[in-house]
Amino acid sequence: MSPNWIGILKCPISGLDLHFLTPEEITVLNEDAADHKLWQTDGVLMNQPIEQGLISADQSYIYPIISGIVILLKDLALTRYQGKLIKGEIDKDKQLVQNFYNQKGWFVNDEGNYEDAVIYEDLRDVSKEYLKKCHDRVSRYLNSSGTYMLDAASGALQYSDYLQ
Repeated sequence: MSPNWIGILKCPISGLDLHFLTPEEITVLNEDAADHKLWQTDGVLMNQPIEQGLISADQSYIYPIISGIVILLKDLALTRYQGKLIKGEIDKDKQLVQNFYNQKGWFVNDEGNYEDAVIYEDLRDVSKEYLKKCHDRVSRYLNSSGTYMLDAASGALQYSDYLQ
């Protein structure tokens, strides 16, 4: 049985409903990847096995689930059909940001901090109280109740304050 939230998701490319990949579908996709017949829609061959994912109702697009995170980015969707590639449609600024996070920003250092935080935040002890107050202030803008919360492109959740 699928979680309730699956019904609110749509394929970002086609707008069609999504469903979880079955174990059989995962096996076939991994065979396709091994045979160089599976691409990210940005044109890059998929070379890693898929463990979980969502697939569009028309079977055209697959969205991997990595470490419990559904990857609903158009250019990182997977497809078996070269005619479904959207290569070249990502703008240069977005590509720079994506490359930064894929090559550096999402990696955690020995102290447990994400590299983007090391570069862009003041992580010194003298700043901890100020940062805590800033993080707590965000909570005034969040609903105190609800069924779902969408975390879209807000970066890593490295602070326990954000998980409250």
